[in-house]
Amino acid sequence: MNSNYFLFVNLGKDLPTYLTKNIDLIKRTFGDHKVLVVVDEPINLLKLSNIGVSVYRYERKKSVSNLLQGLTLDQAFRKGFWQLTIDRLFAICDVVEKLGLSSVLYIESDVLLLPNFPLTDVWSLKGLAWPRYNHLRDVPALIHIETPAHAELMSNELLRLFSSNNDLTDMSALHALAETNKEIVNLLPTIKEGLENGNLVTRQEFRRASRIIHSMGASKEGIFDGASIGMFLTGQDPRNTYGFTMYLNPELSLPNESYLNLNQTRFEQESDRLYIRGSESKRIEIYNLHIHSKNDEAFSVSTEKFLANLINRANLGSTYLEFKPKIFLTLLRENYQQGTLIRYCYGLIRFLFRVIKKGYTLNLVQRDKN
Repeated sequence: MNSNYFLFVNLGKDLPTYLTKNIDLIKRTFGDHKVLVVVDEPINLLKLSNIGVSVYRYERKKSVSNLLQGLTLDQAFRKGFWQLTIDRLFAICDVVEKLGLSSVLYIESDVLLLPNFPLTDVWSLKGLAWPRYNHLRDVPALIHIETPAHAELMSNELLRLFSSNNDLTDMSALHALAETNKEIVNLLPTIKEGLENGNLVTRQEFRRASRIIHSMGASKEGIFDGASIGMFLTGQDPRNTYGFTMYLNPELSLPNESYLNLNQTRFEQESDRLYIRGSESKRIEIYNLHIHSKNDEAFSVSTEKFLANLINRANLGSTYLEFKPKIFLTLLRENYQQGTLIRYCYGLIRFLFRVIKKGYTLNLVQRDKN
């Protein structure tokens, strides 16, 4: 029976270690479930087949190719980052349609499923489901697709949305899709009472982004991390911030940023489980973490040890940055090759001045693990 699949997508020639380690961890944590990886480069077919997963080669439809070429997003940024994130959504739909899969859970390569992840409940969801970030963006960190028909609907809707607005990103397109298909798209709960950013979340939006999804019992009061919690605790991708990984960034809770206000919260650990407490003082379970920093240690050490390190860091309570020299040098080389080095260096100077002005701690001698 073609149901209950873990699905990953890896487009491009690079095969990151955090992806293969994440696959291995999922197989060890959740038992003998089916894992399928979508790739578009032949070299990765063999590499992934050797680690005991099924592999599907994605061939882009002409309609999608035309759409990607017409986007106004910066094609030079991170070697076509925006185009790849959008193409990934179509790849997800393509494999579900072509192979006739049902109850598929797509997991972004850098998303850590904690052992308490309500897998059975998520796989029994109807329609489509993913988490919300704010009033303009949803997050493809996790996407559940019930049937091939839902994958086809998602693909057609995305084609329509991008054709009518070529400024959309993957996140803004998912949000628009969810808003125009509320009877089909479930929002995985990402906020609860006492955690919300009251400057941004309306009461109507709060009810939608916090309600217990219908297949989960009343005892399942936890939340899914679309992006904010993982970025706050495990750092933000250093490729976006000049080779620096920023931890405990208060700007993630700015009034116009995320539905979550993390500046007034505390994190707790109980064995291999992670909890958050907000202003209501109620302890709320967290089901997953988006490891935005791409730190593969999240997938290679014991979950209990990894969470303990996170809690110790969070209890320091002050924002700090770690420098990743290898990533920084790669960024310099890429900008030199693209002819954008002067602009990039100017941006770096402005970034450092802003960090120093805000009083954040800079750690320039951190051992580079990435």
